[in-house]
Amino acid sequence: MGRAYDDKAFIFSLNNRENYYIIKGKYAVYGHGSGINFGQTTGNGSEFHVSNQDPCLSSYNNYDDTGSNNCYDYGGRKHVLAGKNNFVVLDYEVFQVNFTN
Repeated sequence: MGRAYDDKAFIFSLNNRENYYIIKGKYAVYGHGSGINFGQTTGNGSEFHVSNQDPCLSSYNNYDDTGSNNCYDYGGRKHVLAGKNNFVVLDYEVFQVNFTN
């Protein structure tokens, strides 16, 4: 998958009912062999990681480091997506929308 910039990317939190927008010039998403990272991944980690390794629903394979890497705007709050550093994935959706003129 590789890295992707998208100045219009955002993460929507069902718990907080709020959008968190990507900061311009940061990676929106980065895919690699162990799963998907959301946010910057070169040099300073990622905002959060969803693993594709067994057991994929285990809390130690997924982590939320939101607010640490300055990729999405969380208003200075930490762990706003999962509420803590490690979490269990119950369900997630990723969308891609292409606009043409």
